[in-house]
Amino acid sequence: MGAPAVPADPGPTRRARRRRPRGGDRDPALRRPDRDLPRGPREPRSGGRAPAWPDRGRSPGPADRRAGDPGRDLGDAGPVAPGAGPVPPPAPPHPGAGLRRADRPARRPRRRRGRRALHRPGHDGDREAGRGGPRERRGGSVSPDDPAASGSGASPDEGRDLHPPAYRRKLLVLLSAATFFEGYDTFVLSFVLAIVLGDLGGSEAQAGWVRAIVGVGTVVAFTLAAQADRIGRKRLLLITIAGYAISAFLTALSPNLPFLAAAQFLAQVFLGAEWAVAITIVVEDFPSRERGRTLGIVTSMNTLGGIFVGVLAFAGLQSTPLSWRAFYLVNLIPLALIAIGRRGMLETERYAALSQDPASAHLDHANVWEPWRPPYRRMVLAVGLLTFFRHAAVAAGAFWWAYYAQQEVGMSVSLSGLYLAAAGVLGAAGFIIGGHLMDRFGRIPVFQLYMAGTLLLGTWLFQVHDPAQMLPVLCLAIFFGLGSVAMTSAFSTELFPTYVRSRAAAWCRNAFEVPGAIVAPLVVGILGDHVTGPLGSIGDAMSLTNLALIPPAMFIAWRYLPESRGTDLVRMDAQAVATA
Repeated sequence: MGAPAVPADPGPTRRARRRRPRGGDRDPALRRPDRDLPRGPREPRSGGRAPAWPDRGRSPGPADRRAGDPGRDLGDAGPVAPGAGPVPPPAPPHPGAGLRRADRPARRPRRRRGRRALHRPGHDGDREAGRGGPRERRGGSVSPDDPAASGSGASPDEGRDLHPPAYRRKLLVLLSAATFFEGYDTFVLSFVLAIVLGDLGGSEAQAGWVRAIVGVGTVVAFTLAAQADRIGRKRLLLITIAGYAISAFLTALSPNLPFLAAAQFLAQVFLGAEWAVAITIVVEDFPSRERGRTLGIVTSMNTLGGIFVGVLAFAGLQSTPLSWRAFYLVNLIPLALIAIGRRGMLETERYAALSQDPASAHLDHANVWEPWRPPYRRMVLAVGLLTFFRHAAVAAGAFWWAYYAQQEVGMSVSLSGLYLAAAGVLGAAGFIIGGHLMDRFGRIPVFQLYMAGTLLLGTWLFQVHDPAQMLPVLCLAIFFGLGSVAMTSAFSTELFPTYVRSRAAAWCRNAFEVPGAIVAPLVVGILGDHVTGPLGSIGDAMSLTNLALIPPAMFIAWRYLPESRGTDLVRMDAQAVATA
């Protein structure tokens, strides 16, 4: 009587096969052979899928898992049950069999599935804009033949975190201090002018000439600001900070009005260039996801600088033995910033990359008329006119509001000053909030929102005759009117390539924006003069000015300007090099 039949081993069930370990946890001898091969063009399979087990008649033993002997006869490992069918041939050996792990052909890593990483260094700047990661090495540039530069592939990530957060915070402090003192010096002369005339001697007419000469300095600053494209952003920023501190010190030593006018003329030349280069550094050295917020912070310091003048006056600085001169000695603080910035400040990444690129050697970095070449002429004109209309309306309102409140509403000087200080604090918040909104919704939608608020509240402000109603309207008008500077600063820098960016920004600010601040207050004074003016009211003249100037600015932004949120500066520079 023969031995009883041994039932055939059915092998692992379907559920068990699904639960087998995958990837690196599976035994190398049990993997599918084609998974151990390098990825590449797969050859068509001649037969069906290779069996999971070499022998369906039994379970694999330790001898089957021994590497280095692919020719082992698996049929000799034990008896096969009767009726189990023919034994399939063993799987052919793969190239990696019998080799150590280090000598096996490299396997392409399997693609990870699941939730995407929230942050990968070097891929954060343009993710919000729907673009890919960086396509250039640090300090290099993108070739025009690169698909990233032509727009056919994933764009380079010019907003990558090349500088650590600690460096960016330090840089933000330096840039904020630069714009802070620009606003401080703009307000301090008007604030202490009466004390200066009493000390140095002079009439109101002479004071008007002093103010006019100082204002011309802001226009002349264009020539200095344009040099940032030739000598670099870092060098020019340090030069302007040092020049302004020296000019302020000379102002404090002024023996007469002509000397004071000359010193303040120089101060405005350095301050105008300092503002332009500070905005350029923000655009080039901060990731695209942070540009709007950083622009809001840096531009808000201008308003806080003006408020700081009132704080010092409230503290009685003018009552010290130095009198008005003490206000200008405060400006020596920027000299300490030079000692800090000169040691740790770096040239902007975009400017350094373009300077080291041999392909950019033929670009013109010195000609002040370069922004008016055909590729950039239309954009310079559009941004320049937009900043002219916007700043003309805002500057006229800032100049005439105190006079309107005191002469046509009947508010006292002290009450109007208190209102202006409170509204200035809220106006600084308008810069910062506007910067956050720009990063989230884009530059143009937020600019249109701010301009609509300026049009409505600015017109209403000069029709209010109730002091109690005046404060909330004034706060909101300054919030929208002054906060829109963050958007125009983005327009004047983000829309131009690196090699011409500072000159384009200088044209937009010094050749368009500053003249608007001179012309509009003059027109309002002529129209609203109570004796000879056709309107006979400053309030009506200002309301008419807002209605005439702000809608053209909104139309230009809607019709002629592209959205600059997430602008790819690397691709823009590559196109400039290719088409120059």
